[in-house]
Amino acid sequence: MNPEQGRGNVGIPEEWARILDNLDDAIFIEDSKARIIFANSSVEKLYGYSRDELMKEGLKLIVPPREMRKIPALVEELLEKGELVFETFNILRGGSYIPVRIYARKLEHGNTPLFLLKITDLTERKKKLAIIKMAAELSTEAMMITDTDGRIVWINRAAEEIFGYTGQELVGKKFYEHITLEMGKYRRMVEMAQRGEVELGKKTEAIVKLRRKDGSTFTAEVSHTLIKINEKVYAISVIRDISRRMEYEQRLMEEKRKFREILDEMLNMVLIIQDGKIAYINKTVEEVTGWRREEVLGEPFQVFVAPEMRALATENYLRRMAGLPVPSEYVLQLMTRKGKRLWGYIKARVVDYEGKKSDLVSVVDITPLKRKEEKIFSINEAVRKLMLSRSKEDIYGIVLKTLETTFSFDGAEIFERDGDEVNKISGYGRYPNEGRHEELKNAFSFALKYGESRYLIGVPESMHKKGAKEISEYITPISSGKTTYGFLLVWKDGFDSISLDDRILMDILASHLALRLELHRDRERIRRAKETQELMLRIIGHDLKTPLAVISGYADLLREECREEYLDDIKSAVDSMLETINKAKMLSSIDIHSEEAMESVNLKGIGVKVTDIIKKRYPGARVKIRGDARVNGHPLLLEELMMNLLDNAFKHGATEVSVKLSEKKEGAVIRIADNGPGIGGNMKDRIFEPFVKYGKTGGTGLGLAIVKKIVDVHRGNIKVEDNEPRGSVFVIELPKA
Repeated sequence: MNPEQGRGNVGIPEEWARILDNLDDAIFIEDSKARIIFANSSVEKLYGYSRDELMKEGLKLIVPPREMRKIPALVEELLEKGELVFETFNILRGGSYIPVRIYARKLEHGNTPLFLLKITDLTERKKKLAIIKMAAELSTEAMMITDTDGRIVWINRAAEEIFGYTGQELVGKKFYEHITLEMGKYRRMVEMAQRGEVELGKKTEAIVKLRRKDGSTFTAEVSHTLIKINEKVYAISVIRDISRRMEYEQRLMEEKRKFREILDEMLNMVLIIQDGKIAYINKTVEEVTGWRREEVLGEPFQVFVAPEMRALATENYLRRMAGLPVPSEYVLQLMTRKGKRLWGYIKARVVDYEGKKSDLVSVVDITPLKRKEEKIFSINEAVRKLMLSRSKEDIYGIVLKTLETTFSFDGAEIFERDGDEVNKISGYGRYPNEGRHEELKNAFSFALKYGESRYLIGVPESMHKKGAKEISEYITPISSGKTTYGFLLVWKDGFDSISLDDRILMDILASHLALRLELHRDRERIRRAKETQELMLRIIGHDLKTPLAVISGYADLLREECREEYLDDIKSAVDSMLETINKAKMLSSIDIHSEEAMESVNLKGIGVKVTDIIKKRYPGARVKIRGDARVNGHPLLLEELMMNLLDNAFKHGATEVSVKLSEKKEGAVIRIADNGPGIGGNMKDRIFEPFVKYGKTGGTGLGLAIVKKIVDVHRGNIKVEDNEPRGSVFVIELPKA
């Protein structure tokens, strides 16, 4: 030691010694052989040795033997780099160890290399780190501590399990070079910490890909918090393996996507409402209402509701979201983008949608059902009107009006049955395929035979070359029990354009129409029966009065004197009374039995039978029968018809009657011509009325009225013409059925 340099200061300038001696950190200056040539006063405080002892004995007093063996290598590295920083352990007087951080720097002083060593006691810092490590060891989350260079200082057991490394394998390694796949992201954070740009105590988070020892990777959420211990900055990192969470979130996103796809493909309309506004609509809403998603998302849901029902829809929504009692199912009238109204059956409930309380609304378009309901109401109203109607014209008019105003048919026609024939009565719309009558006739025949409806679709083969367009036609019989009154025909453009519901409603309407026609027929029967009763009363009150008076008068004469001619007159009066009574009974029986016992009748046979009776009643009468014909009718009534006409002719003075029978396509014709006095022009229009008499020998006035009734029962026609050169001709036309 040079005495001039003072204690603890050998071979360095006095100015250096003075400055270094006033520092709080322990300072050594060594030569290239690791001999201490200077020690400041803080060395004595740290180690408990005097400077003289340290300078005399050297580093072996404070450096453990294992660490002493590293000194030559450190000296070489220091000579190469100029400075080093490392941590190690030193020995205090008494033998205890302390952790220290050594900053070594090469000094430029003459030709002899010197090294300055600054020793920092890390005992307090190590204690704090130990506390942190202890707390981290108790944590179930993976944790590690890194310095500002990104080197791993320590990891806990949970981190060892995640990465597959032991702590010894990772400590001292740079985190961002060894176990992360995203070095740039972590390196930037380290550099910001080194520059002091990251606030202490502030946590930063990042999602990164990390690598395990076996080479597999996983996604982790890493949060870094910077702390400072004895002027040293560290990063405490918490590592959470979120691979499963990411998979779950991915699956959740996939499920959400599938859920939306399912909602989109649902036939029901589906809406989700948040805060009173549209958050979602499916494709069906777009298709039914015409609104596009981008047009309504974020808009008030009332845009879908008819104006007069918006108050109800809003109140139901607010009560539901508030948890108050409210119907979960109800009917609303909705609006399309073009202002068209629809009826929707609503089902709604509160759900969580994307983390927010929402109203999930399912809507079934029940517009077809409401329209069907309206059609049923219309038919019910038509039935009510039918019950109040008085004539066939009114009945058919009500039905056609209902079809025209309630349904979307292009036209309708009502056909009435006349035996085996079908005749159009009334209708609306122009039938498009006039050449299709043969197909319609076959359809009518089928419906009449089996009592079933027929649905005709498209264009029949017979019409293909005529350019007929496709239409759909529905024919339903107007039937009640076994009686078919006619047919109802409706048609509409297009292939299969008449719905099953409309066809069912047509059957119902036709059934009610048949019931009303049946009631009309019964009322007509009652009316005719009443007329017959009145007619019989008039017969009794009028035509029996004269013969009764004759009988009464001759009875008085018989008291005075008995003469044979009086008895003849009385018998004649009684015969007249019996004839009147029998004809009245016949007239009554026509209405009572008019639609019973119809059979095939040979008119010539009836004519021969009646002629035999007439010849006995009128000796010398001549009757000629020519031709032959058959009809479906009532044998007794047709016999009475011929009897009355022949009797009427001879009674009024005819001596010869010609009966001509003939058949034609529609039926049979009976021509009865006489050579009597004939019928005046004024009487021709009245002779078929009851009690109308003509000629001097007029009878009861019922004979021709009975003939007219019989013809009507057979749905035929009768007229009277003049015969040339004299007499009358009665022409009767009777249908085949």
